[in-house]
Amino acid sequence: MSLVNDMLRDLERRNERSTAAANQQGVKAAQPIEPPAPNPLPRLILWGIGLLAICTTGWLLWQEYALADNNRALPVAAVAPAPAVQPEPVVIEQIQWAGSDQAGDLVVRLNGAADIQLLNQSATEIEVAFEDVALNTPLPVISSQLVADLQIRSLDQRQILTLSTRRGSQFSFKVQHNPSTLILGVIPAVAEEASVPSDPVVMEKPDSEVAKPVAVQKETLRNGAALQVQSEAEPIKRTPQPVSKSIQQLSDAKVAQRARSLVNKGQLEQAEAFLWQEIRKQPKQMLAARVLLITLQLSAGDTAAAQALLDRSLPRHPEDAALKKLQARLWISQGQPAQAQALLMPNRPGLKADPEYHELLASAYQQQGAYESAARVYYQLLQQNNQVPRWWIGMGYALEQAQRYAEARNAYQSGLQIPMMAQNLKNYARQRLQALAGR
Repeated sequence: MSLVNDMLRDLERRNERSTAAANQQGVKAAQPIEPPAPNPLPRLILWGIGLLAICTTGWLLWQEYALADNNRALPVAAVAPAPAVQPEPVVIEQIQWAGSDQAGDLVVRLNGAADIQLLNQSATEIEVAFEDVALNTPLPVISSQLVADLQIRSLDQRQILTLSTRRGSQFSFKVQHNPSTLILGVIPAVAEEASVPSDPVVMEKPDSEVAKPVAVQKETLRNGAALQVQSEAEPIKRTPQPVSKSIQQLSDAKVAQRARSLVNKGQLEQAEAFLWQEIRKQPKQMLAARVLLITLQLSAGDTAAAQALLDRSLPRHPEDAALKKLQARLWISQGQPAQAQALLMPNRPGLKADPEYHELLASAYQQQGAYESAARVYYQLLQQNNQVPRWWIGMGYALEQAQRYAEARNAYQSGLQIPMMAQNLKNYARQRLQALAGR
């Protein structure tokens, strides 16, 4: 018990010491540590961003609904419909002349479908209308003494093409589709016969020989009973066999002469039939007959028949300039100038011997965009004869496309100085000089 009391007294003493030490000056009591207050700035920024997003969303929704209400309030007429897609306009994009002084084709190509109508036709003029079509190409320079003028004028939403010739001609009208293409064939009613020398005696002799068997045949039909009692020798002499033999022996030149004589009389079908007959009889010799027949077919617009005959004729006479020129013209009219150039390049005749051959080669160069080569050919032609206006105009056009404007102006002006220059060439040269002014 005493031990317990001693322990209690000892605890009381210790408590008194602790209280006294706490009351001493300079001794601080232990203080509780409080956590620091959080920073409110990040929270305020987040609240501000959220509030701004809510306001922006509300404003955008209000604008969308307000615009929808305005559109509903407008009358139907006030709402503009979406513009319809306009179809591409149909234009004349290319005009070409494929021919010579004897005959040829005027080819007019469009970029789409169009209504093409024949308006008027006379012995020396033809008019063709293109409905709802625009002109997007210059008129070509036609290097042919057959064509007098070529004009196009606009009238009542249409283009009217007028082709005039210097002498009475026959016109063929052919239209191809997808896209629309007009092929206007021209052949003079009186063909020139400069390539074959005229000989009245030679021409009259075949005609007189042809007349004899016809008369004998008529007499035989009228007097058959009387002829039966005659000897067999006389009828043999009067049979048409010698005439048939004479016709078979006609030379190529004479066949071409007789066919041209039929053409001069307007008997084109008879001329073609006669040429076919002689070609079949002597297929290896009838070169001039083939050339004339192909020319007639091209002038009539029968390009398929002309091409078929060319395919059979060129292998027989691969170096003949006349056949090569006909094939080249056909290819150029069909838009194949590269093939025409490849055909014309080898074994070319001399400039003096066949200037038309080289002029056709220049046209093939121009259609391929080889304007420097075309200008060089025209220059060579003019070195031989500087009095041909169409060569000056052709060279001027080639130089102009090659951007040699000063030389092009000189070429056009040189052509205008030739007194006998055709009116259509004059108009074209003056037009180009105005366009080149200041270049």
